[in-house]
Parts: sequence; structure tokens; C-alpha cells
Amino acid sequence: MSRMLLKVPLELRAKHSLEERENFHGHVWRITVAVTGPLEDGRIASLPALQAELDQYIAPLQDTVLNSHPQLDDQTRATPTCECLALYLEKQFAKSLRKSEWEKLRLTEIEVAVDELDGEQTGSAVLVF
Repeated sequence: MSRMLLKVPLELRAKHSLEERENFHGHVWRITVAVTGPLEDGRIASLPALQAELDQYIAPLQDTVLNSHPQLDDQTRATPTCECLALYLEKQFAKSLRKSEWEKLRLTEIEVAVDELDGEQTGSAVLVF
């Protein structure tokens, strides 16, 4: 049975500050989750269903200040960077992939890219498994 890689795009619009002297400012965080799984009936998973499953962890963060969001862990609130968001999301997404409907999927990577509000990409971090 062939295994395929599926990339799931998600988007988060939120503010953060990385230093006490830095003003809070907004970004568009582009999150790409890659999973692998066996190819069955022409796909490894329903992309809309998987997006909805993963978006449940992103939706509560929309239009908030990440430094003070109670859903985030202490490290991510203290340093809301691409790297910390990727590590936080790994823990959250792993919960979903343990569900029976997703158990055939394996998390392969999480990329978190940060864009300025004018569309200019600042950079990204990729967590690889």
C-alpha cells in the first residue's frame, strides 16, 4: 500500500510582543501541517475534515494577543515565536491524531511562517519528526 504526504494549510491572525520594549503588533501566521498515511480510495484523509479537526486548536487564538492567551503554555506565552508555536501545536495536533478516525496518519512536520500584515514574510520555523 502506498503512503502519501498531505499538507494541510491553516492561518492564524494574532498579535504578539517579543520584548518588554516592543509594542504589540499583528502578524499573519501561516501554518502548514504535513501528515503521512496510506493511500486508500484515492486519498489519505479528507482534507476539509482534517483542516476542521486541526483548526479547533487555531480558532481560539484568532485575533488575540498570544502573550496573554490562557490556552497557550507558559513558554509560548513568554516567547510567542514561530518555534514555540510549532512546539505547542505539535502537542495539540498529536491529540487529534490519536483519535481512531485519524490513527493511520503520522505527523511529519509543522511549519509556522510569520508574515507582516502587508504580506511580507519575515521567516519560518519547521518542526520535523
